Amino acid sequence: MGKNMIWDLLPYYSCFVASVIMIAFVQRIYNDFKCASSLKYNVVNWAGYSILVFFALFPVISMFGLRYGIGVDYYNYELIYNTLHGAPFSEYWKYFLKNEGVYYVEPGYYILNQFFSNYRFLLWGIGILVFELVCWSIKDYSKKLSFGLAIFAFLSIQYSHFLTAMRFTIAMSFILIAYKYLAENKTKHFFLFMFFSSLFHKTALVCFSFYLLKNFKSKKLNRVRNWMFVIFLISFPLISGFLFSVVSRLAVFERYFTTARYSISSTMNVSYSIIFHTLFAIGPILIFAKDEIFDSDNTSILFRVCMMELPFRVLGFYNSWITRISRLPQVAQVLFIPLVLAKVKNTQKRVLLYIYYIIWFAFNFAYYELVNNICTSLPYTSVFSKH
Repeated sequence: MGKNMIWDLLPYYSCFVASVIMIAFVQRIYNDFKCASSLKYNVVNWAGYSILVFFALFPVISMFGLRYGIGVDYYNYELIYNTLHGAPFSEYWKYFLKNEGVYYVEPGYYILNQFFSNYRFLLWGIGILVFELVCWSIKDYSKKLSFGLAIFAFLSIQYSHFLTAMRFTIAMSFILIAYKYLAENKTKHFFLFMFFSSLFHKTALVCFSFYLLKNFKSKKLNRVRNWMFVIFLISFPLISGFLFSVVSRLAVFERYFTTARYSISSTMNVSYSIIFHTLFAIGPILIFAKDEIFDSDNTSILFRVCMMELPFRVLGFYNSWITRISRLPQVAQVLFIPLVLAKVKNTQKRVLLYIYYIIWFAFNFAYYELVNNICTSLPYTSVFSKH
């Protein structure tokens, strides 16, 4: 790893810091407005919040919208746009059902491609859509968590991947809102946003099963579920091979297992990866803020969602690509960690935990970019510097 690679990260960190600082100001403005306004959910409130979010996160949105050739699938998505834009829905649907060519992309992404006159505008539109959705997931927690830490967590976990996997990240932004409703035991809203997410990436269908992680009215049922959840986490390495083979035979996932890239094999040693991604993210908060996790429904539910990252990472034993679905539960950290830290009453402990997670998320982004993605987004190239 050369010094140039590390220096190449600075444009990303600069935009991250600028956006995090500005979203913190947005949180303060929004809270002041809520206190002064008796119409908490009026149109002005919603529109004003969206506009503030756009300007606050403009650095990371513009970095995404102005990139050129950045991300493994940059040109693949350009080909998809050129093929789908203006294509009749009947034609798209015919070839979509056959998983033929670029028509394999989900209906939501097909529709999104119709709204923008060129690929550059599409990138801008996707950048705005994703970050608006992420900020809507934290909006109702404006007095319960730090917007800055939540956005930094999302940037750390997903921004590098966003540059390559646009459909997947759109799906994850809808999933994050679904998690918010799951944590509030709002089942209908949870399923609605999970449905929206599946319109952009079919792997989101896996997350429908997370409904079982909610808190039920029956305490006995919750205890039984908790024990079964623990047994599931422990036994998953033993049953994962069988489950993997079953999923690979489902028609909806057929495309993902018809090529060597997605086939079942022993391609990855994930023993260290399981510890690295989960232990260092969840371990400190579990050790030093355990009471704050389990003193309310929302954080205890989000904790269970976060722990689902463990079994999904085990799938890397069979296919290294498939570990991307571990991001589906991992993104719940965007809500979970800031919510728990905000509840820590001991000032010294809270400050130390904040410092730890700022360092962790900063390191996490570098790890994803320099190790996992092997510098596919470095150095940053914009439309102004492509030549």
